[in-house]
Amino acid sequence: MKALADRAAEVLRPDRLTIWGLTAAFLAMAAVGGLVVSTGNVILIALALGGMIGVALLGMPAITLTLILVGALVLSGPLAFYVQALDKLPWLFAILGFLLAGSALIHAGLHRRDTPTPLFVTLAVCFVVYAAASTAWADVPLAEAVKGLKRQLQYWGVLFAFAVVAFPARTVRAWVLLLLGITLVQAPMSVYQRFVLVPSMDGEPIDAVVGTLELSQIGTGASGVLALMQVCAIAALACAWRERLLRAPALAAGLVLVFVPLLVGEVNVIFLWIPLALLVVFADQLLANPLRFVAGFVAGAAALVAFGSAYLVWQQTGSHTAEPVDERIETILEYNIGETGYSNKTGLNRKTVYQHWWKQHGFQDPRATVFGHGVGSAFSAEDGRSAVSLRQGGLDLDLVSASSVLWDFGLVGLALYLGVFAAAAAHAWRLARTARPGLERALARSALAATVLAASSLVYSNAMVMMPSQQVLVFSMLGFIAWLARARPRAR
Repeated sequence: MKALADRAAEVLRPDRLTIWGLTAAFLAMAAVGGLVVSTGNVILIALALGGMIGVALLGMPAITLTLILVGALVLSGPLAFYVQALDKLPWLFAILGFLLAGSALIHAGLHRRDTPTPLFVTLAVCFVVYAAASTAWADVPLAEAVKGLKRQLQYWGVLFAFAVVAFPARTVRAWVLLLLGITLVQAPMSVYQRFVLVPSMDGEPIDAVVGTLELSQIGTGASGVLALMQVCAIAALACAWRERLLRAPALAAGLVLVFVPLLVGEVNVIFLWIPLALLVVFADQLLANPLRFVAGFVAGAAALVAFGSAYLVWQQTGSHTAEPVDERIETILEYNIGETGYSNKTGLNRKTVYQHWWKQHGFQDPRATVFGHGVGSAFSAEDGRSAVSLRQGGLDLDLVSASSVLWDFGLVGLALYLGVFAAAAAHAWRLARTARPGLERALARSALAATVLAASSLVYSNAMVMMPSQQVLVFSMLGFIAWLARARPRAR
């Protein structure tokens, strides 16, 4: 009897069940493909072929991840803007994101891990399951909830793939160089957009300097994501220079290319992000060598003042929003920590969006306070608003990512979401402290700085729940920390 039970346990092992499931899926796909081809319908054949390619990519996560990086950060933005017929192109890469999550699930079933799963990956899995479960209590129609799931979860697979797939070190380093290269090619595109594209657009395009990222026909786009990406590159270059991987001339050339999009753009938060990034990169020097840290801080502050002066000159001479410096500062403060709305004077801003959430929830609606209104509830775009947003007078409930998560998933969901970033930053800090000098330590510090910057962006914009480019960028950074954890388990 015991032998029979052991035999049954061996046959029903998770990895064997996964193999059998995949075999059955491929056989079914082949049968369906044959039936479709026999119909002679070109559209059906194309759809079937696309489905077969997608299933095949389940077994090639490295190729899928490369396609996602290039597609979301380089191709889909310009192609969707300049070729109207391709405005649905981002959906293709979103599908690849879900396929990558499927690849991660398959690898998790086929391969046994010899290292513990990092806490932030576990929290990420919990958040994804929680978000999917929230469709059961969503205060929006099922169709809106499904769209919300697509927006929220389309690229979490990037993180999970890094966490469970044993990508070779050479491949991961190639992706790091690819991301750095993408930041360097933003300069010419940004200059073109600032001095050629923006003047040719109708109205007042305020976020049109986006490089190769998303841009709408009315001039709104991922300018904040571009700024975040460039500041992450500044941190990476500084980390490489610290480890003597870059000489001073190469560092200077790289910084010039990285700073150009920031100079011609209109994203004021960079004056908080740049000091924050450098503080993270050089934090260990504060105790180890205080005098050097102070000297570096003074030099960095002087460089930032010089850059800020050039930035203000550009804004005064080439921007449609040019206004006296004192008035500009007052305006910025008013729609960030004052009472003036961000999109319009009577709307919400980065402070009042939380006040409004608490006013509508708190102790008077404990269920929604704790668990939220369900995925898709906070959606507040120009071309459509959720039923919950309409009941709130059409206010921008998802003005920033943190408020969007609050409305959709409540305090439980926000705790899980913020926990992912906090635990990832803590893990990256431990990795940076124990990493070998050179490339390994530079990569760990770069990932730490990127995670801190990404966490701060949650209270700046809603890009983390709305913009594919930021989702791909941030989940790549978090995933890289998970990959480092697999490569260096002793750093736990």
